[in-house]
Order: sequence, then structure tokens, then C-alpha cells
Amino acid sequence: SFSVTTNATAINCITTGLKNNSSNEDMFNLYPNPTNGIINILLTNIDAKKVSIKTILGETVYQATVQKSQLLIDLSRFANGIYFLEVENTHTTLIKKIIKN
Repeated sequence: SFSVTTNATAINCITTGLKNNSSNEDMFNLYPNPTNGIINILLTNIDAKKVSIKTILGETVYQATVQKSQLLIDLSRFANGIYFLEVENTHTTLIKKIIKN
């Protein structure tokens, strides 16, 4: 918690958030990124159930049930731009940005 004073008006702010014990980098790797085609996803410390790729507008353009700890996804048919990879398990969803060139 902290306070900010501007022009004699005090504003009280409360900082909230979730404790992050592991970063996304510890849970899975995504490469190459940026990519112009195939991305490789290596699930290292997560028991993932599903992976999804969404556009910047939230539209799901790819979805699959996870069968292995390593996945290859072909993005060559996708338009160039920014996408988000979501890796889900029973308890959490981890997200990484993908840049498609």
C-alpha cells in the first residue's frame, strides 16, 4: 500500500497481485520466436491438458489436447502478426506472446 499526493489531494493505493512461484519460462519453452512457420513447444514443468493460439482480438485460431511434452505447430498459414499461446492445465493458464513474421 502507498499514497500519492497531487495538488494537496491524497490518493491511497493498494497494490494487489498473485504470488508467482515460477515464471512461464520455467514451465514451458517456445521457439523460435519470432517465427515464420513452425513453432516448437517444450512443456518442462507443467502437466498441460490443452494448448490454444489466439489472435490479439481473442479469437481462437488453433486448439489441441496435449498428448506429449513436446509439440510442433505449423503457423505458416496464419497471417503475420501477434498471437498468444495459452497452455492450460487443471489449475492454471500460462500465456506467451508469439510473433509471426
